[in-house]
Amino acid sequence: MASQDVELLRRMYDAWNADDFEAARPYMHPDIVWRTSGRFPGFEPVYHGPEGVREFWRAFMEAWEQMRIEIGRIVEESGQVVIGVHFDAIGRESGARVELPFAHLWRVEDGKIVAYSAHPTFDEALAIARDAS
Repeated sequence: MASQDVELLRRMYDAWNADDFEAARPYMHPDIVWRTSGRFPGFEPVYHGPEGVREFWRAFMEAWEQMRIEIGRIVEESGQVVIGVHFDAIGRESGARVELPFAHLWRVEDGKIVAYSAHPTFDEALAIARDAS
């Protein structure tokens, strides 16, 4: 059975895929730290608080005509959740399809997301989670 943290994160991905920031907002801790992957140019490496996440979210979603993140492998490790994802999008201006594997590392405390980071591989995110123990 999936943990409460994993279920919360599934709802977060549902909100992301629906481009519904307001549905995602209640899951964020007021001091959330959101670290980007660096794979997409033009974004800060770190955003702070829900308003920072909103700023990232709006700018990121503007780039895509269509965008979907599919959840793959999930591992809970050292109080964190590592989720392998498949990013699939079509550029708004270019019409180019972009498909990339990623891994997301989440930390949830008391039912709120306190930290998120994006990584190029699942193994990298898992190693970071394990180093945190």
